[in-house]
Amino acid sequence: MPVLVGGHSSVALRRAARNDGWIGVNYTLDQLEEYCTIIHGLRSEAGMSAAPFEIVASPLAVPDARTVERLESMGVSTIMTSAWIAQRRGVPTLLDEAIECVTSYGEQWIAPLR
Repeated sequence: MPVLVGGHSSVALRRAARNDGWIGVNYTLDQLEEYCTIIHGLRSEAGMSAAPFEIVASPLAVPDARTVERLESMGVSTIMTSAWIAQRRGVPTLLDEAIECVTSYGEQWIAPLR
């Protein structure tokens, strides 16, 4: 079972680099790029560049083609998002808002893939 480590302190990034992956949640694309660069450097220093490594990111960005391409270039293997981030909205505070947000997310992002 892979061990994925989260966090962005120098200790957390070193720990992630020595394991199977890193989880980065709620970072801008620029922040993610900085942390991925550090992790790749740490893995290279440790002679682990060729070993399998996952980067799971939940960027504060709409997951459009341009964003996905940039994340791939950083080495991100999995994207986690929310209906509100993907639609440039704030976190819903009312149930009806949340339902509408998730419904429109499904129509925009999931239905076209079927």
